[in-house]
Amino acid sequence: MEREVKADQAVWTLGLRRASDDLADAHAKINADRDAVLTFLRKHGFKDEEIERQPTLTVDELAREYGPTKDADHLRYVVTTTLVANTDNPELERATLGQTDELLGSGVVLDGGGAGRANPRYILSRFNELRPGLRAEATKNARAIAGAICV
Repeated sequence: MEREVKADQAVWTLGLRRASDDLADAHAKINADRDAVLTFLRKHGFKDEEIERQPTLTVDELAREYGPTKDADHLRYVVTTTLVANTDNPELERATLGQTDELLGSGVVLDGGGAGRANPRYILSRFNELRPGLRAEATKNARAIAGAICV
């Protein structure tokens, strides 16, 4: 037996990545992308306190011990950053998620990064409040099934 329950929180991680042979250029691009995503989220109703900026990370591909050698197809600097939108309004997040083409249209590419990282997570923070009712319902269903089998 299953019961659908609406989530009461949504956490959406938006990863950004830029690469360039010029460090200042890479950082300027990632900062512009971050500003565009902040504007996008605010435009769609997210409050500043719901948006968390993560640190910017820079990798110098030529400075890595086992990194690639410089060639024409490989950019030297890879800069990444992340914004996390955490809201008590999952419907706002769902509606905004469908509008991310706006970002692509303005040149911002969201980086999927790790497994499932670009997808929102939905959270049911009041699960413990629902647990007794779910347990009672499961017990009732188990007794009904057991009674039907034993007849």
